[in-house]
Amino acid sequence: MGEWIELSNGCMCCAVKTEFVQAIEGLLLKKEKFDYILIETTGLANPGPVAAALWTDEELEAGVQLDGMVVVVDAINIDRQLNDPRPEGVANEAQVQVAYADVVLLNKVTRCAVCLSLLSLGLP
Repeated sequence: MGEWIELSNGCMCCAVKTEFVQAIEGLLLKKEKFDYILIETTGLANPGPVAAALWTDEELEAGVQLDGMVVVVDAINIDRQLNDPRPEGVANEAQVQVAYADVVLLNKVTRCAVCLSLLSLGLP
């Protein structure tokens, strides 16, 4: 099992961004080598600032490469979240997450009636 580094609660656009970059820099300074760094955000968060932090910090650019984004989607609530009306110019966080995703992992499919219907048809 690898090492866990937990950042204090906050958005990536504020103080936590600095803490995030410092945590990654600390990992790069360690003598032990690692294959991957898994960065997990909670809830409906815009993954853009996380990715941007990896690209805009000069010290990190050489040592870290973004391999992909996996987004966990709540199968029960995703339809409502994707179609939740927003005021003009306000981003829908669920849509942004799915747009950034290389892989979408459906969560709670066994409690979702529509998902169970699709699974019974043999659809992936």
